[in-house]
Order: sequence, then C-alpha cells, then structure tokens
Amino acid sequence: MAEDRGAQTTRGVVKSRAAVMVALLFLTAGVASAQKVVRLYTGPAPGSEKWTHQEKEYFSTVWNTQVVTNVSQPTLTVYSPEPANANGTAVIICPGGAFHALSIQSEGAEVAKWLSARGVTAFVLRYRLLPTGDDATKELITKMRKMNLPSDRWVERFGEWLELQGLLKK
Repeated sequence: MAEDRGAQTTRGVVKSRAAVMVALLFLTAGVASAQKVVRLYTGPAPGSEKWTHQEKEYFSTVWNTQVVTNVSQPTLTVYSPEPANANGTAVIICPGGAFHALSIQSEGAEVAKWLSARGVTAFVLRYRLLPTGDDATKELITKMRKMNLPSDRWVERFGEWLELQGLLKK
C-alpha cells in the first residue's frame, strides 16, 4: 500500500509539472505575439491638455469590426516581422473612420499582420479623434444621413458604396 501511495505521489508531481509546463507555454506564446505600443507624447498631446473623454474600444455592429473611439493620447503599435523575414521596409497604417472612430481591427491590426508576415515592419497609428458618445459609428452614420449630397456626379461615383453602407436609398 505504501508503494501505491508513492506511485500516486509521483504521478501527481508529474501531472503538476506538466500543467506548469503547459501554462508556461501558453504564457510565452502570448508574450511572443504581444505588440509593443509606443506613446507619441510623454504627457498630453499638444492641444488636448484639457480633454477628459476616455478612450473606448468595442465591436461596432454598424461597421462589423472592432473600433476605437475618443483617442486623446496618440500611439503607434509595432508589428515586427520575424527577424529571418525582415526586409528593411516599414509603413505607418492610419485606420479610417472619419475622425469619429478608428477601424482598428480590419484597417489596422489585420493589415499590419499581413504586412508583417511578408517581412514589413508595420506601425498602426491611433490618432486623436473627435470626442463622441457611446457609439461613434452610429453617430457618424446619423450625421452622414443628414448631409445634403453635393451633385449627381458624386452620387454616381460613390453611390454603390453609399448604398452598401445604408446611406443612400435608390
């Protein structure tokens, strides 16, 4: 019976060590894939010293992607390629969003990862935005619907895109 307890203890130690190794593997993988974020200013960005709105990141059902709003502290997120693939090229990616929100996932991180896999060092810029409420993407769509469309030529050129976005009804 003493031998059984010894074998059980040994198995328990082995299982514990295996669990620790698996946990370390996952933690290391997370650190390896983490991106470096560089603040562009040590203090408040010039012109935004009195801004009090809080940056917010959420999934926009309007744009069907992750967005960031109320950016007051600009940053660059670095996506470095594997050293063996690095080709010496670098780009700064400025995700769109009409200064109301940044389409941070589909026009930022996904583009940066794609470029990084091809040897390019990519920097995703989170630039300052207009202060907005709870859902900047809905606010922007509401503002765009209230706009008077300039000319038939403009509508011809961008009509299909506007229709896809639900901004123009034909």
